[in-house]
Amino acid sequence: MVHIPIRPAKGKKHYRVYKEAKGEVKTKARLLKEALRIAHEKDEHVKEIDFIPGKFTLQLHGWFNPGIWNNIGECERFLKKVLKEGKDPVKEFEKKGGKFHYDLRTKKKTAPSWFGLTPFRAPWTGTPENKVMGTVKGYQVITPGGKVLQKFLAEVAEKAMAKEGIAERRDRIEWMKIKAQWFKPDSPGNPQKDQPAIMIAIEFYKPACIHRRELDFFDITYFGDYLKGRYYNRLVERKIATDELTEWQKQDIKKKKAAAFYNLSFYFWKAKDQWGDPGTPYTMKEVHQAALGTKTLAKVAAPKKKKPKKVKEIKELKPPEATKEFH
Repeated sequence: MVHIPIRPAKGKKHYRVYKEAKGEVKTKARLLKEALRIAHEKDEHVKEIDFIPGKFTLQLHGWFNPGIWNNIGECERFLKKVLKEGKDPVKEFEKKGGKFHYDLRTKKKTAPSWFGLTPFRAPWTGTPENKVMGTVKGYQVITPGGKVLQKFLAEVAEKAMAKEGIAERRDRIEWMKIKAQWFKPDSPGNPQKDQPAIMIAIEFYKPACIHRRELDFFDITYFGDYLKGRYYNRLVERKIATDELTEWQKQDIKKKKAAAFYNLSFYFWKAKDQWGDPGTPYTMKEVHQAALGTKTLAKVAAPKKKKPKKVKEIKELKPPEATKEFH
């Protein structure tokens, strides 16, 4: 499902202005806005850094016109080649045609579901100066974990998705277990009517150590071949650049109906301070053992956070064009 911003009808709230949104189903943009609003209103943050054993899978996911690729084997060989060359697979695949992104799925070691992120650039390239933009995967980001999350998914999310005609929840463990799969057009896992799709694991069920998970932030150390080290992921509001505005948004600004438009996105980057650096309480080896569940590490105090500034009124939410409703 492509989300295209349209002009809000008079008297309607701006977060229900996507052509494909049906009935009362919440759009991904609305979920992001709610997450940030709740986080700012409560202004509650985890006061301790934990060391919870976890697992993660990072997959390349995309769709393309028939004939560009003929089978999953071709795609796997090309992926292996570009990774060896140190290139960003999404960029290299898109040069040949189609739309691609990454699916980063993480879960507590024994959890029945995962929470996720859809990065639009190789996530291991994220730095504090050049963060990787992405979006959430599913409802999990705005609900606490454990029983509360499972109750929400069963009672609220599934009903909403049933209205939208979606057959199953997208947080099920099966999606983490896909190593390489070809999806025919208009088949389970591929809503595209005339384009095949692929999903190939770059990192498969690798260890992760979950430190903090908040409504608008998570802090995780990954132990993969490419995604390795401590990473942060934060929800950020930013002003939409002039060259990203739709035509009607430009006209509204020109006619002074709006001063600017804003966008909410998650940004992912590798932390400056890694375990084992001077001043950190544990080595990377110890955190790896915690991720595997072979060593228990005591919690440590989280750094104090500055009080966030008041959230600006968001006139419109423009998700990246790659955020099709895809597993």
